[in-house]
Amino acid sequence: MGSLNTWKRSVYVADNCTTQEGIWIVRQNIAASFIVFSQHQSLEDITVPVASITKIVCEIERIALYDVQMPCYGHAVDVNQHVTPVKNPLHSLMQWYQMLPRVLDELYQVK
Repeated sequence: MGSLNTWKRSVYVADNCTTQEGIWIVRQNIAASFIVFSQHQSLEDITVPVASITKIVCEIERIALYDVQMPCYGHAVDVNQHVTPVKNPLHSLMQWYQMLPRVLDELYQVK
């Protein structure tokens, strides 16, 4: 996994109806697309000030070391980030339900 400095950064401005609709269609389908990987997910919302987005991404990478995918997306302007821990398909449901509380505790403790 690359450092934050190597990630490509892009900003998309929805300045017309066509662009807004295109972005919204993608946004509406993000969570559903992870079902292909695993049906077992935990849809979470966390409040992240814009100045702390880099920190939370690093913390999510650390928490993901529990061998759980944690895709995140959101709208930085209103500080709402959607973080979705997704069960590793190789893990049993018992492993998932034992691991998930630890993952969520750590996620919600990030400041």
